[in-house]
Order: sequence, then C-alpha cells, then structure tokens
Amino acid sequence: MKTRRSVVLALAAFLTAPVFGGQSEQPAPSFPNELAVVAKKKALMNDSTDLEALAKSIQNQASLEFNIILQLDGKASSSMHELDDALWFLAVYDHMQCEPDRDIAKQALANRLGLYAHLLELRADQEAGDVGFAKLPATVQAGARLKDDMRSAKTTLDDIVATLK
Repeated sequence: MKTRRSVVLALAAFLTAPVFGGQSEQPAPSFPNELAVVAKKKALMNDSTDLEALAKSIQNQASLEFNIILQLDGKASSSMHELDDALWFLAVYDHMQCEPDRDIAKQALANRLGLYAHLLELRADQEAGDVGFAKLPATVQAGARLKDDMRSAKTTLDDIVATLK
C-alpha cells in the first residue's frame, strides 16, 4: 500500500510541476521509440486534416461517401487521443526517479500501451470495411494512408512494450 501511495504522490508531483514547456529540465526519453510516437501522432493529425478537407469538399454531393469520410476521421481522432495518452504515461514514467516506483509503473505502462496498440489494430481492421464502400479515389487513398499510419503507430507502441518486458 505504501508503494502505491508513492506512485500516486509521484504522479501528483508530476502534474503540478512545470514539465511541458516550463523551466525545469526535461529528462531524456526512456525508450528509443518514444519520440516516434510523437511523429505517429502528427501523421494521424495530418490524416484527420485531409479527411476533414475532403468531407468539406463533398458535403453536399454524396451522403454515403461523406459518412464514410466522417467514420474514417473519427478513427483518426480516436487514435490521436490514444497516442496522446500514451505520451502522457511515457512522460510520467520518464519523470519517475525512484526505482521501486519505476518497477511497479513499468508493468502498468506495458499494459496500457498494449491496450492502445490493440485498439489501433482493431481500428485499422475496421477501417478496411469503411473504405470498401467508398467510391471516390480520394477517399480510398486517404483511408489507405490512415490504415498504414494506425498500423505503424501500433508497431511503435508494440516495440516500446517489448522493451518494457
């Protein structure tokens, strides 16, 4: 129980410290692929922006195509949120200085990142069904790019999980 309390106190200290953009020193990432998660999130953000522009351009023409694009954009947005959460958990882990707390947090981090990787994989598989009904080549291309980006993000999270074990 005392160790859990230490983890909670470490989280509270992290949340109240000027960590992102403040004047405190940023620790080096604990995992080699950690910075790649930021790049994967940016790729998904670009996918979402492209899908929103595509939806805007056809919004009055084809309702089925418009709905498919909105579905794809929703998958991109959900995936971005999960990568955001993964980055937050990774930052908390990076800021932990107590080795016993890091050991406890390591398993929780592996479980959480594993869940996000699984959700990315499920979403990428579902995306194929959405794109199957698309008629516009631009929708198919955007969907294929989104699927590739989600699978790439999943692989990156899987790589980090593998280093935790």
